Amino acid sequence: MFEYDVLIATYNRGELLKNCLESFPTDPPEGLKKVIFITLANDQDTELAIKETMKPYDTEIIKVNEILKPGASRNIMIEKSSADYLAFLDDDILIPEDYFQKCLKIVKENQFDIFGGPDNSPQNDSLRQKIIGDILAHPFAMGPTSARHACRGNNPVVADETKLTLCNMWMKREILMDSHLRFSENLRRCEENQLLEELSSLGYIMHYVPDMFIYHHRRESLLAMARIQYLSGYYRSVCFYLNHSTFKFFFLAPILTGLLLTIFIFLPNSLKILLIGIHTTLAWTVCYNIFKKYNSLFAFFWGWITMVTIHIFFSLGMFMGILMGWKNAKLD
Repeated sequence: MFEYDVLIATYNRGELLKNCLESFPTDPPEGLKKVIFITLANDQDTELAIKETMKPYDTEIIKVNEILKPGASRNIMIEKSSADYLAFLDDDILIPEDYFQKCLKIVKENQFDIFGGPDNSPQNDSLRQKIIGDILAHPFAMGPTSARHACRGNNPVVADETKLTLCNMWMKREILMDSHLRFSENLRRCEENQLLEELSSLGYIMHYVPDMFIYHHRRESLLAMARIQYLSGYYRSVCFYLNHSTFKFFFLAPILTGLLLTIFIFLPNSLKILLIGIHTTLAWTVCYNIFKKYNSLFAFFWGWITMVTIHIFFSLGMFMGILMGWKNAKLD
């Protein structure tokens, strides 16, 4: 019988974590050995949420004195695990009722090295959450990485790191032990991309499983979105310095967009109008479908603003990462 551990890093997000844990099955699912948490030593809300909601489960709480970067947090939990598989989940997700049954079936039938599925907006969440989910799932907004947020297809397919997301990913523990690889502790928001690319170069196969989805609550603040997208773009470029194979041709689009944004005020007015017009036309085509879906002008404009925020700040992040990311790459 295969056993797996669930690994969750959580810092000062007790309410979100409680919602996540309440979505776990009432009784521990088959094969689940332990749920491992890493949290702050003085974070009483998180400890209380775990104790209140996880009584039937075998849990382990690792306490640290300061907030660690995502890679460092997960590396500590990896060392504490002794199961066959590691299931990486986030503290702001909700788990569908049959999630663990689906994952265990995949393990039993296929024994994939690494596999994961998309994250969707919660079905009963706010309109803003649903719109953000629709935007993230659209290829115009996210390129090939939109697969991380959309259930496309019915069967598992061989994938690369652009289709897997760390909030919903499983892997054999032994491949990390045998390869001596771990998450980068200096990358932020791209630490799984670097690790997966390294594992792929060693011959380990990744699979994208569209039916293996979870629900994910996203930040709605435009400021928070801008920060997340900037960091994602910046550290994606850092990955290029660490491992040239992480560069994909489609990344030229946001890199060139970032370049144009930095020199935008110096461009001729005719070119400015043309570039804005092309982007607006394409974006409004996407947003019109969102408008029809929800019959709401708010949905149209919120979708547009969300898409513009994603494109501007991811592109700026990528371009700045190209210029300055070599400094961060040296830290690894």
